[in-house]
Amino acid sequence: MTNFKFFKKLDDYRTFIYEEVFTSPEFRNNIFYRGLIEFIIEHRAPLFYSLNKEEEFSHFTQYFNFVLDRGDYYKNDFIRSMYFAHDFVHMLFYNPLRPRDLTFEKFTEILNVNEWVASNETETFTYFRIPDMREHSWDYTIMYDLLLHAGYSQPQVEDLLQLRKKIINGAEYPELSEHPDAEMVFSFLRKYKENNAMWCKLWYENFPEIPAAYADERMCLPVLEYDKILKHYIPGVHFENQQSAYEKNILQNIQNLALLTQLPESDIPKTFADCEKTLKKLDGAIIMPEVAEHFHFTYIKNKKVGTPKEES
Repeated sequence: MTNFKFFKKLDDYRTFIYEEVFTSPEFRNNIFYRGLIEFIIEHRAPLFYSLNKEEEFSHFTQYFNFVLDRGDYYKNDFIRSMYFAHDFVHMLFYNPLRPRDLTFEKFTEILNVNEWVASNETETFTYFRIPDMREHSWDYTIMYDLLLHAGYSQPQVEDLLQLRKKIINGAEYPELSEHPDAEMVFSFLRKYKENNAMWCKLWYENFPEIPAAYADERMCLPVLEYDKILKHYIPGVHFENQQSAYEKNILQNIQNLALLTQLPESDIPKTFADCEKTLKKLDGAIIMPEVAEHFHFTYIKNKKVGTPKEES
């Protein structure tokens, strides 16, 4: 992790999000995605960073509100913005900072559902929300195309979640299978079952211990209702002092990163004013480096076997 983007003022941070992160106007101007962006600004304030080592490419740092900027990896602004939307959806939900307080089965259930819902958002719902943009996206068949071919209208979040879960576990859907590329899409969904299981095991066993005092959860949205909430999200009314709320989010994010990278206690920031100094000490850090390396190279290997070249 390097080149952290740090802003002292909320106004400057918001400008950065709208001008340099969500560079596609289709996302900025859509009522749902604008609600998503504003919720994350107000309740998470993730910090953005650049790649320092190859294994960071697949590391799931949005889990604790740090987002990798992959630069020009994606072919256009729409796909770049969709990648960030995927990460922002992940950050809406409960991502336990003390996973071993839960049973492994419960942790796995939470993380699988979060992943399936976030993937459904940017692999399917994006195109129901902004249908004109399908032609600017991937040049291969995705679940949205199968649903459209079968005559589906926009499904409910829970219905699409159950459909994805059943396909991953081997169920067949004859009406979707009529599309000539259906098997490719089904295989694409199923091959990540093994990846997800490995990821859950690696993180559950190796996640650094965070003291309970630092692990307070911020407002999380319910996975089956997030879309209804964000369509009607009104920014600017949830905190009496927006700047103070922003500083608190940034401080908590950097405290957590410092703990996860196991900086000494003396380097854990106590106030917002300490944050820049701590970020300098975090330059070049990787959380759980062995886990990052193991997962990344397995992920890349699986991507190259009969799969599209680019994914969100």
